[in-house]
Amino acid sequence: MDQINLEDMLAPLKPFVGGPDAPAEVIPTIIDEYLGRRSDGQAKREAFQELMGDVIMHFPVLEFSRNLHAAGASVFFYEFQHRPSSFAKIKPAWVQADHGAEMPFVFGGPFLTDESSMLAFPDATEEEKKLSLTMMAQWTHFARTGDPNGKGLPFWPPFNHSEQYLEISPVPQVSQKLRKARMQFWAETLPTKIRQWQQKQKGRKAQEEL
Repeated sequence: MDQINLEDMLAPLKPFVGGPDAPAEVIPTIIDEYLGRRSDGQAKREAFQELMGDVIMHFPVLEFSRNLHAAGASVFFYEFQHRPSSFAKIKPAWVQADHGAEMPFVFGGPFLTDESSMLAFPDATEEEKKLSLTMMAQWTHFARTGDPNGKGLPFWPPFNHSEQYLEISPVPQVSQKLRKARMQFWAETLPTKIRQWQQKQKGRKAQEEL
């Protein structure tokens, strides 16, 4: 995956991050943010994986949560961080907790015996069974009361201006400001640069028309 191919792969993102008239500098700037001075194939794969996770999931969900909170809704934010043991049979080692990896735990996958079910993984560890029980309790408590907190459950702070959230794993912990630097890049840094580039483009175009 050389630099040219990486730019080609990211080209479809251009309209989404700067509109149809996005400046040419957008994609190289994104690549520099995520890849930096690294150039080996593994680094590029990791950068691409991280980038797509931020563009497709992290930033949109974070912005949606911010808007919900601003509108007065009760929001509880989480990041699932446990790599299921079942991944060892079906996914490479560099895949950790990917999108949807929490669903088998929410729906009791470690306790399902019918392996034809997409949610079942009967080889789950005892640790994973405990995690599943905790998550089922949290989700049902939220569905019933609007709050995932309950007796014997890990504390899950509401999402507000402090942007606290729960890192869900066998050893859960409360954290704050998910991927702060990267989210700031998408929310502030890149939009500011795009506006600056667009102003320069307008200035050059105006000079050409004189």
